[in-house]
Amino acid sequence: TFYRTAELLQTRTASCRSCSSARVDIAPRGSLSATDSARAKFAYTVPSTPLRPRVHRHPGGNRGGVELGLVPVTDATATILLQSIAADRLVVLCGAGLSMAPPSSIPGANAIKAECATKYRREIGVDLDPAVAADLEAMSRWFLQQDRFSDLFITKLVPWKKFNTAPNEGHEAIADFLACGAIHVGVTTNFDRLVEESAARLGEPDFLPLVYENDLPRSSEHHPYLKIHGCSVLHKTRLETVWCREQLSIPSISDRMARFQTWLSTNLFGRDLLIVGFWTDWAYLSEILATTVAATGPNSVVLVDVQPTTDVAAKAPALWAWAHKPGITFRHEQESGAEFLAELRTRFTRVLLKSLLDDAAATHESLFGSPPSAHARVLDTKSMSYLYSLRRDFTGVLRNRPVRVRMLDPSFRIHAAMHSRLMERGASYNAHVYSIGGERIRLINGAGQLLSELKSECRQEPPLPVPVDRVVCIGAVEDPSPASVIRPTSVPGVIHGGVSGIWTTHTPLVRELR
Repeated sequence: TFYRTAELLQTRTASCRSCSSARVDIAPRGSLSATDSARAKFAYTVPSTPLRPRVHRHPGGNRGGVELGLVPVTDATATILLQSIAADRLVVLCGAGLSMAPPSSIPGANAIKAECATKYRREIGVDLDPAVAADLEAMSRWFLQQDRFSDLFITKLVPWKKFNTAPNEGHEAIADFLACGAIHVGVTTNFDRLVEESAARLGEPDFLPLVYENDLPRSSEHHPYLKIHGCSVLHKTRLETVWCREQLSIPSISDRMARFQTWLSTNLFGRDLLIVGFWTDWAYLSEILATTVAATGPNSVVLVDVQPTTDVAAKAPALWAWAHKPGITFRHEQESGAEFLAELRTRFTRVLLKSLLDDAAATHESLFGSPPSAHARVLDTKSMSYLYSLRRDFTGVLRNRPVRVRMLDPSFRIHAAMHSRLMERGASYNAHVYSIGGERIRLINGAGQLLSELKSECRQEPPLPVPVDRVVCIGAVEDPSPASVIRPTSVPGVIHGGVSGIWTTHTPLVRELR
């Protein structure tokens, strides 16, 4: 029934990335009969205009049946955020809504308070007072007043194991943005370590979030990531996590929050804000944030929250009033925070790579006698894995290290031009390796380095699943090497064996591709 109905309506079908359900992609004007709709068990949307008609109702779970658009970032919102990134103005504030998305699926406040109440009944033999059990903040306040916050609530009742889960695409996007400097600062109310885990997967050698006031002066290779409510990494840090307003009167926490507010005032000044899954988390923190950033004067505030706009306005009226001050462009995207960030990361990466390829057009013509063809620069259908591999390659980053740059550099041009040329010649690219004419070739941006230095550096990488035949070091300099590793009667500057394949500068390959 579903496929026949879709055919009659001339619709397309696809899979929702979050719950893997089939859904109608575009529903034209008209309607389905109640019988057909019930048989198909899908949510159809019949818009009056075909602007953003793609809607799918997630079946229960963490989304509670909320309808979410399947285009996570509109062009207008993407433009605003990419402008903020280019101007080094973007700050991301994220909360529980980000980590509730699959595959992370960390429980929300309601699920945590229910589990705490169940554990309390099992441990103590009586139920919590309904007024206490009805709200997580009220529950934590009650245990604080009973002097049982640390030894009972934090140590015995909170389901910390459920915070140790897999990161989602949103965490990966934030880790990437912090590594390359696309966002000036990241701030979170979450206790989990999923951004840290994502950073480790990117190859971040030592990702250090800011958890205590003494961490604030510390410098790192990545941009700062402030965990304003604390962290779940150790039992000691769990004891110092913030759950209710009354904890702010505890000297150690009040001193910490005062330092955080000062730091936020400095780092939010003149920035644009992207708020993801945070708005409805904690009423008292919303008020603090509204007070802290009242004078920062952002040009734009983009809120990503699955809740309807009316609910968002009611949940945090202080923030809502602040975000609607004159001079501030406010946008509410009713989307999954994880999907929104993943799409923003993809768009950011495509824009960066297209800029690199466009910047290399003159170099391509100088090397190969003609400008690059359009099809050699097609990136719109490529996965994030494909795109991030290219970012690493173009910018001279090892396969197990994060990309640090987000700006064009002349040293990237030859690599980008050779990528275009290989694609023109029918090569396929996957996971840092080009396959063409039965040969597997890897390009490494080695501008200004000796071949031997590059080879030594690449020993830090894990081995490729299938060894390459040739490693082409773009911009590298030939160096005299021991006779055991250089082919004395062959092309000068060739090193082979050791890591994998034959190692050479880019000159021989340029000749082959002309």
